[in-house]
Amino acid sequence: MILFGTCNVERHVDQGKFVCPRCSDTTPYALIRTHEYPPVYFIPILQQRIVAEQVHCLACSHRFPLTVLATTAPLISSQLELFRERTQPTTTSVGNVVTFTLAAVDELKRRHTTGQFSSDAVVRVSPEELDGKGYLVAFDYAEADGRDWIGESHGIPIVVDRSEAHLPGGKTIDFREGHFCNAI
Repeated sequence: MILFGTCNVERHVDQGKFVCPRCSDTTPYALIRTHEYPPVYFIPILQQRIVAEQVHCLACSHRFPLTVLATTAPLISSQLELFRERTQPTTTSVGNVVTFTLAAVDELKRRHTTGQFSSDAVVRVSPEELDGKGYLVAFDYAEADGRDWIGESHGIPIVVDRSEAHLPGGKTIDFREGHFCNAI
């Protein structure tokens, strides 16, 4: 008889220092990635998907969402920086590619509350295909797999796909007339 199902396996994938919200100090952290595996006879085989990613403070042992790393992220505005760091490790995926105006922040908070998204949800910004001046904004979950830039603006966690980061890179996004667009 072969037993099937799934099990979760945690792996330490990166480390560094961050400002821990609980310790209120700069402390070392470990980035913990949880993968789902189907086991055969209780032995996990064939990694399936990422189930979770958390930042584990090594001082207080508390775990935080991945976006906690973005609170002190640098602004990434030059096109050269956006492209140069595409193949770097996890910690270089943290950088603020865009910022929001207060009007955009208010609209995002309203949508977050109305949509009843979890506190781990982040804002994904994508350039709109229609006119090149607008932005599609959706709620998503951040993953430090190197495909996204992870940042924040006014306390709102943001992810931008690296392949599209050069389009909104360095811009401020506003909310006017029912659309997210470049700030004037």
